Amino acid sequence: MPTATRDVTVGALTTGISVTRTASGPVAVGLRHGGLRGQLLGRDRTGGRVALLAAQALLLGGDQVRLDVRVGTGCRLEITEPAGTVAYATDEAAAGWHTTIDVEPGGLLVWHTAPFVVSEQARVHRSTTVLLAPDAGCLLRETLVLGRSGEGPGRLTTTTYAARHGSPVLVETLDLGPVSQVPGMLGANRVLDQVTDLRPGRVSDDPAAFNLAAGGVVHRRLAPAAHLASLESTWQELVRSSAAAD
Repeated sequence: MPTATRDVTVGALTTGISVTRTASGPVAVGLRHGGLRGQLLGRDRTGGRVALLAAQALLLGGDQVRLDVRVGTGCRLEITEPAGTVAYATDEAAAGWHTTIDVEPGGLLVWHTAPFVVSEQARVHRSTTVLLAPDAGCLLRETLVLGRSGEGPGRLTTTTYAARHGSPVLVETLDLGPVSQVPGMLGANRVLDQVTDLRPGRVSDDPAAFNLAAGGVVHRRLAPAAHLASLESTWQELVRSSAAAD
């Protein structure tokens, strides 16, 4: 299978998105372009909406994409991704996709990521760090896909670390790929759809959800195809409830 690499590493500059309150008028939205770029969609006195777009072809062997997201005190930030990301096959160094999220007191991040597809023979290390103030929240939708249509799975190691006021809320590492597609693990499934609700005190009565001991809920579905694993209705309900609470 052909592999894809580049001579210059993507992500030498971190992509940054921030939103902060101002003395009067709409919030200030800061955008710093790196391997990705943010496009402002709208803002008001309490929050902003940003689309996250690829600044160039992604994700090739050796690429290291970094994102830094900060939600200021009392602000709401909504991020959408119009197009998914494909990690292409490589026989070079693994690619990386590393996100740091910092939500200050009274802030809320709502981020609907697009499908993240790891092609056959691709290798990706993915990490997400979420740092929350005591009354801050984060809603995160992720869809991880092992292999494009008709392919075998690529290799994806994904680590999530979330802490509230310095105390861990969610610490997890998933090693996904050919070795995990066995009975008792992924089986024949190649799609993991996940909604992580890290708002303070959140619990769910859904027997399929994971209620976190420190508060918060992880909703997760496995399926052989993306349309069979969708948590879209769960996501929309949580987004509506977060808007009603503002």
